[in-house]
Amino acid sequence: MRERARDLSKRLSSTISDISFPIVYRQFMGKTIVASQGTITDNYTDVYSRAYEKGMTIRELAAAQGVIERGDVIFRITEDKVSPRSEEDEIYKSIYRWGTISINKNATWVTGASVDWSDIKPGHRIRFRSQGTFHRISTILNVNSQLALNEVYTQATILAASVATYQVYESYQVLGFEKRMSQAEYFVQGRKT
Repeated sequence: MRERARDLSKRLSSTISDISFPIVYRQFMGKTIVASQGTITDNYTDVYSRAYEKGMTIRELAAAQGVIERGDVIFRITEDKVSPRSEEDEIYKSIYRWGTISINKNATWVTGASVDWSDIKPGHRIRFRSQGTFHRISTILNVNSQLALNEVYTQATILAASVATYQVYESYQVLGFEKRMSQAEYFVQGRKT
């Protein structure tokens, strides 16, 4: 029974499934404090996977007595993909990746080609090509061509001519998680940040 449940969970979250989507599960690994610079940095290990989600019903919202809020999502993640560590973990759900982008080193403006960023909002994260760094979006300057980052981009210049791909993510704070043995997957409660 458990093996069939694990197989079903894997198939539902596979790359060929119509109901799953790419996520980045960010496992919190602690903080780095540099007293001389006055900085505190959160450290994460990123696990790239796929998941599918379960919306919350009105009955579940009422029974939760404030622990669950409208808009919370339950991410269902196959158990062998990720092991949640703490409630300081985060989930980044991929929501957009069409077109190409370009950005210069030491700039904050991202220029897009063949894009429609009308559903992108300030606070969403963007990751360029296969870089591991996520950048917070501060403003959408033009839904068809330009957005601004919260901080200066310090990595190498990316040109659209080099087929510069990217992904935009919606971020969720992990509020809790439960391993469902019968379904061979984790149910992770997330709230948009």
